Amino acid sequence: MEPVLRVTSASATPGTVRRGHGLHVQISTDLRRQAAPLSALRITLVGPALAGQRAAIRVLAPTLLPFRLTHVRGAHTLSARSSTTTDLDFTLGAKQLSHAALFSLVDTAVEAGDPVFLIELLCECDGTGTMPLAQIPTRASLIRASLSAGGDASIVAPGGVPASLARQADRQRRGSVLRSLYIWLRWWVWALAYTALCSALCVAPAPTLAWLPARASGGLLLKGQADLAPGGLSPLARVLPPVPASPHAAFVLGGLAQRVEAAMAAAAASDNGTAAVPALPEAVPPLLKRAAGLVGRAALSLDELRAVEARLHEVEHQRGVIARVGGAFTFINLVWLLSIVGIAVSVGPSLVHALTPLREQLLRLARWLFRRVIEPLCVRLHVYGVFEAAAWLFTAALLLDAFAVFHPEAAVFVAATSAALALGPCFGYSSALWAAKLKGGDREALCSLVSAWACATLTPLALAHASPLLAYLATFAAYSALGFSVGCRGLCWVVGFHSKRAVERVCATSALLLASHLAVREARGRAALGPFDSPLSVVGALTLYLALLIVSSLYYERGRRAEKRTRYALLNLATMAALLLGAAGGWVCGVPGLANTATTFTVLWLVEKYAELHLEARWNGWFLLLLLSLSAYKGALWMHDHPAFVASMFGSS
Repeated sequence: MEPVLRVTSASATPGTVRRGHGLHVQISTDLRRQAAPLSALRITLVGPALAGQRAAIRVLAPTLLPFRLTHVRGAHTLSARSSTTTDLDFTLGAKQLSHAALFSLVDTAVEAGDPVFLIELLCECDGTGTMPLAQIPTRASLIRASLSAGGDASIVAPGGVPASLARQADRQRRGSVLRSLYIWLRWWVWALAYTALCSALCVAPAPTLAWLPARASGGLLLKGQADLAPGGLSPLARVLPPVPASPHAAFVLGGLAQRVEAAMAAAAASDNGTAAVPALPEAVPPLLKRAAGLVGRAALSLDELRAVEARLHEVEHQRGVIARVGGAFTFINLVWLLSIVGIAVSVGPSLVHALTPLREQLLRLARWLFRRVIEPLCVRLHVYGVFEAAAWLFTAALLLDAFAVFHPEAAVFVAATSAALALGPCFGYSSALWAAKLKGGDREALCSLVSAWACATLTPLALAHASPLLAYLATFAAYSALGFSVGCRGLCWVVGFHSKRAVERVCATSALLLASHLAVREARGRAALGPFDSPLSVVGALTLYLALLIVSSLYYERGRRAEKRTRYALLNLATMAALLLGAAGGWVCGVPGLANTATTFTVLWLVEKYAELHLEARWNGWFLLLLLSLSAYKGALWMHDHPAFVASMFGSS
């Protein structure tokens, strides 16, 4: 394919945007072959342009190409629909590329044989896609001569564009289907393998862990206390006094304690208190065994049973060793969770920072060894995916340790650490290694794909560890894949949808999800939904009513008056029906969070309808502001008097 512009001459001079930085390029043309508007200018290199450069540069530079061009003089003319030709003028690396580094790169290429390579400018054309805008055959020696002469010498190599470079540029521009499939496979293979491991550990943990070698039974990376105690007690529960974990267990335990005391009193009355150490009546040991089961112990002594009431009193009033140790570990778990986030966010930058002085020291101590052995080896390990495999295997080993050697209380945090590393640094590294090699792409579709993968990864972990936190994250990831998003823009938070289609998808999904949630809850009970009971009701209700509130607005869609009026009426009827069904289903099925969410959005919907009426009737705007402010004031006052209403909106009960 011939380029749009025919180049007559080109020159290079040192940049002047920032002192001592940049490469200024000027291109003169005399013919424009395409009259359509051209946009999205980019620059790339074809051929042996990086000959002789260090291994790191040869590997990393192609990931940055094609490089987007900004502040191009002549771009405005190209964006117009005309056949008028124009000269191009732009600066590369205006603030980052120092002149010393620029001359060093050029000198290295000259010493490597000064091969001919191609500078190609790319553009986007309406209806055609990516096209070559201009092609400049050149050599490093010509660029050096032009830089030294202040732009008086041309950088265009005589003889035109070599046929081999033209064919290579076409292949590089179009890409290959098989190569794209291979890159997609290499990009996602480790991520999908990690998801499969999560699913296997959720569905069949014992057979999955049985594949581990015997020497790994104590942990691949970490050592922990597994569920070794009878009754499945956590290490913390083993050292604390026994107390019942639920009101029902406390009620039954109280009855057993009363029967034990009655049996002891009867035994004491029968021997008239003559025994120095009264023996336990025959009826007491079975009762103590039942009581031990209620507090999760293998055995329970009479003194421990009698002390349960005092321990419960301490727990109720936040006193005593149980309350204090429990509070301490709540704080420890919070610190642990924050440390997981900190590790996931800082591990990459920390490695970069830590390796910088190491690299400089190695260069000082053994420059030749570093450039000839260490750096090429690291580059090859990076290119061949060895570092990538090591990172994913590390996170997989961490996940296996969570299931194999830790009690569930600690295992959920170890598994969350593994998931955070997999979803963050590991997938980011795989994306940096492979995704940059793909041509084009849809950012929104990629976001949905990654969100769907995150949901598929977090869901089995949430089910395996019965973790509401992981369940909420999985639910939000699923809605992100559908088009729902939350973002921070400095001083404000933005909650909404990517497009009108996303609003419709989320609305339909949430309606089906809430109906299924209520049906399963009524048929099988709340326990059937596990940790997803609260996320499904909370996130489903919020997204459904938010979508309906948006689409039922008078100003949501423009169209012909009759069609708009009919659509507006139907959407508001659907919104009203959904709000009434949500309130009724929430109260009847025992999900007050759903009912209160529906009530809240009913108030918002009524306020929206009044605001539309006020604005369409052209009533006084200050009066509308006064009414809205009074309504908000009264609502805030009422919510302060009824905090349980607000709390129930963020829980299923």
